[in-house]
Amino acid sequence: MRIQASLIVGTLLAAAVMVLPGNAAVAASIRYEAESSPAVCTGTIDSNWSGYSGSGFCNGTNAAGAYAQFTVSASTAGAAMLSLRYANGGATDRPADLIVNGSTIQNVSFPATGAWTTWVTTTLSVPVPAGTNTIRLSPTTAEGLANLDYLDVEMTSSPPPVIRYEAETSPAACTGTIDSNWSGFSGSGFCNGNNAVGATAQFTVTASAAGTATIGVRFANGSTAGRPADLLVNGVRATTVAFAGTGAWTTWATSTTTVSVNPGSNSIQISPTTSAGLPNVDYIEADTATSVGGNGSPTDANIQYYGRWNRSDPAYFSMGWAGGYLDARFTGSSIGVRQRNTIDLYYSIDQAPLQWRRGVSGNVSLATGLSGSSHTIRIGYREKAGSYTGDPVFGGLILASGAQTTAIGRPGNFVEFIGDSITVGQPNADRPFTAYPWLTAEGLGAGHSQVAQGGACLVSQDCYGMMDWFRRSSAGVSYDDWNFATYQATAVVINLGTNDVGHSVTSTQFQQGYVVMLERVRQAYPNAEIFAMGVFRARYVTETRNAVAARTAAGDGKVHFVDTTGWIDPTTDTSDNVHPTEAGHVKIAQRLRPILDQYI
Repeated sequence: MRIQASLIVGTLLAAAVMVLPGNAAVAASIRYEAESSPAVCTGTIDSNWSGYSGSGFCNGTNAAGAYAQFTVSASTAGAAMLSLRYANGGATDRPADLIVNGSTIQNVSFPATGAWTTWVTTTLSVPVPAGTNTIRLSPTTAEGLANLDYLDVEMTSSPPPVIRYEAETSPAACTGTIDSNWSGFSGSGFCNGNNAVGATAQFTVTASAAGTATIGVRFANGSTAGRPADLLVNGVRATTVAFAGTGAWTTWATSTTTVSVNPGSNSIQISPTTSAGLPNVDYIEADTATSVGGNGSPTDANIQYYGRWNRSDPAYFSMGWAGGYLDARFTGSSIGVRQRNTIDLYYSIDQAPLQWRRGVSGNVSLATGLSGSSHTIRIGYREKAGSYTGDPVFGGLILASGAQTTAIGRPGNFVEFIGDSITVGQPNADRPFTAYPWLTAEGLGAGHSQVAQGGACLVSQDCYGMMDWFRRSSAGVSYDDWNFATYQATAVVINLGTNDVGHSVTSTQFQQGYVVMLERVRQAYPNAEIFAMGVFRARYVTETRNAVAARTAAGDGKVHFVDTTGWIDPTTDTSDNVHPTEAGHVKIAQRLRPILDQYI
């Protein structure tokens, strides 16, 4: 049958990815269905595979050049964020050229999704002029494209300003040699680092003010194994970059991350963590555009969201699942938050201990009389679950007269925890911030989220089966709507199996389901370390371990089984022989944190 491929651009691309500045104005997303005119499909519009949007999808002809094309309108010139939903049930990658208004922007890799009913959304950014624009995907192999469902487009008001720093140009430094023997590089050469731990490539990046910078590293790795490296900013480790194999030393890709920078000169150092050393490094591009002061509204680009938030209503962003929160930096002597209906919220100002405001609604004052010119705030909400029907939405910050928000950085690592009520932290009153996911990630200095639901199972058998539900924005939606391009997890921790036994899930069903779960998590987060915990009640532990072994045997070297035997004592560390007390969660975090710290 004819197949189409996906637009995967998360971390690795054959050309530099365009990066949006924090101060760009973003318009609402517009959806362009593949089956609706003026979209063009060189093939047929089919509906035989479930899960698509609208009335069908484009099933392209199996041939190089058998394209799919969308016509996109832009009111002003700027950057277009393209989110493409696709399914590729084939076994191989299906690369395609991305062509904008007749010019090839880049070649994009479209890997398999595992099934024709498994739809994935991926996002990239391209510059477009004002007016009508054509976005064409043209396959470069005889396999053709994957099945295309739709294209979502968001416009920003201006293209991102970026500065390129070549590896061969002073003051950049290369612990190795500047070579030019592999084609495709920019400038006059590239950094070929020594094959040794600590053989670095270093750049000096200038920022006009403190804030965040988006760093894109263009590299080539012709070996079969990844060449991981720490990215250090001013001598402090910000994150680890995977630098996976690109297939050939002449195939260049770009890996992008966001870091915090100081005003003036900043050193950006890429330091390998294995004896294989670095990949060949061509250049870095840095977007250090100073953040424009924000007004604190939910759409304020200076506010950083963690977890899964529904942003369809610009007046109120809605928290999905448990443990979602937001961080912001603001000026002024007072701060409040705008709520819709009654909710329990927790907050911290200037990293003070988190505290509750329960049963609040409308305009809620959180602090007055603050001294100093700048402050930080974190806000989160109690999850909607069981008989509790609070309204976990964020309606914006209430700033003092003349005050504004300013840029705040994000941690280099992000950990997503998938589980049931234990992962939520139920029934402890101060969840989520006394639960082991929060404690573990905070101890690592990482961002985090809890994709978890009380009573959840692994297998969808009269239960919230997280092998399916983790692909959704919340437990309140009925289809797979989450866009995994919103953020990428550095690590994913799965703690499932406590409840499946109550739904008559067999050993065989559980193990098969866990393999599928691990495959789907890998598909969602291509570079994440995945940790499968044995549940504390020792249910399905052998099956969990076997599923990890199966994925390892299939070539996934970043999946790990976590043996939790003896971590907690049900008689003293739980409230009911199942749910850990706050002290029990502390014990779990103390055991889990060093395991994750080995890998992220």
